[in-house]
Amino acid sequence: MLQLTPYLRQHPRTVAAVAVAGVVLALYLRRMKVSAAVAAKLAAFPAYQRGRFSELLAEFEARGFTVVITSGYRSGEKSLHGKWRAIDLNVVDANGKWYRMATPKAEWEATGLPALIRARSMRWGGDFVTPWLGLDGKMRPGYDPVHIDLGF
Repeated sequence: MLQLTPYLRQHPRTVAAVAVAGVVLALYLRRMKVSAAVAAKLAAFPAYQRGRFSELLAEFEARGFTVVITSGYRSGEKSLHGKWRAIDLNVVDANGKWYRMATPKAEWEATGLPALIRARSMRWGGDFVTPWLGLDGKMRPGYDPVHIDLGF
């Protein structure tokens, strides 16, 4: 059996720091009301960006959607993903319908989620119309409904 008592006596500050971090995380999750899976995906984001995305995604979840973050920070990218200012996600409604990249704009709009994004002064990729050159050298369509960013 693991003996923690000697460690606890030798490293009280470490134990206290871990305990405080656990309490802070629990309070943060309670305040944001965001699922643990979403919070884990956003954990590495700087506080401001994490807060903005967490509040928005908590609203999605409060409306009965499950959020699946597929991409966040991308190291070395010159896009907003490389600046901690963008995420890509899929959502699943209460009936199990997935909203993904191939989902038509009208269906995304019918969920009400794009309106929530715009109301928070964020940019929704479903509004993009200009094709862009991907890092792999291939042209991408402008429409990118799985993308949400904080702008420049």
